[in-house]
Amino acid sequence: QLPLNAGDRVLLFTDGLTETQNAAGLYFGEVRLQDIVARGELLPTEGFAGSIIDDLRSWSGHHVDRRPFTDDLTIVVVDIPRA
Repeated sequence: QLPLNAGDRVLLFTDGLTETQNAAGLYFGEVRLQDIVARGELLPTEGFAGSIIDDLRSWSGHHVDRRPFTDDLTIVVVDIPRA
């Protein structure tokens, strides 16, 4: 259990996010996700979730051929409103 405070953001995701591979067979990984999270800190909820998917598509090559992801891919973003 973790206490949540006003202004906190919670990100839940399935392993399909971090385990997506690019053409070289490299995994997207947690470090890359942490970088995206840090860069998107000030984005609104919808924009933040969209930026993760956009970066994942671009990095993996899915933006070019529009092929579907092979693993489940679920992202849930919850922002705790500021008082």
